[in-house]
Amino acid sequence: MEAAYDDGRIALDEDGVTLRRYDLLLRTRRIPYSSIARASERAMDGWWRWRLWGTNDLKIWLGWDPSRRHKDRMIVLDTTSGGMRVGLTPDDHEAVVEILARRVGRVGRDA
Repeated sequence: MEAAYDDGRIALDEDGVTLRRYDLLLRTRRIPYSSIARASERAMDGWWRWRLWGTNDLKIWLGWDPSRRHKDRMIVLDTTSGGMRVGLTPDDHEAVVEILARRVGRVGRDA
């Protein structure tokens, strides 16, 4: 399956989002578009930018991204399964927002 976007950590293809090195054991997580209830953008404050992976608030989980400190925005996915939200910090933020908007609807903005 050919990816519409792939930066080595985050890939979006015709069926969903693949997050490589996602959890503490650096396993891959696959999220079908049909399992995404909502997607939103938010600014990252200082502590989020320095987190290599994991969470700051037990609400959003970030996969491995050693270049996150150079980024100022994240995309947050709420899944239909509930639980912790998924934070994405792609290298090309706008490209991922555009793909998600086409696949799951409007991508909102959180404060």
